[in-house]
Amino acid sequence: MYSLNQLVIPNCKRQWILMDMETCLPLLSPLRYHIDHLAHRSLSTQSASLQAVKFFYEFWQQKHRVTFCYSFYSSGHNPDIAIAEMPAFSLYLG
Repeated sequence: MYSLNQLVIPNCKRQWILMDMETCLPLLSPLRYHIDHLAHRSLSTQSASLQAVKFFYEFWQQKHRVTFCYSFYSSGHNPDIAIAEMPAFSLYLG
């Protein structure tokens, strides 16, 4: 379903990216998060942060049968859809 992949770019440092294994493409929202907030962080910080995002994406897929990116786009980019799921997500993790 989703996978953390490490990219090695010549003459640059390594980067972790969250990928959709069906399409073999990076997920849009996590990619934007990576570019805006994680790109200059350590590899361990990138990995830990994206692992948490991966768990949320897997939870969303199992519960709603669509990707979070699709739901977020369909909602008009309304963050309340994710916020409303936090109690259920915490139970999912436990």
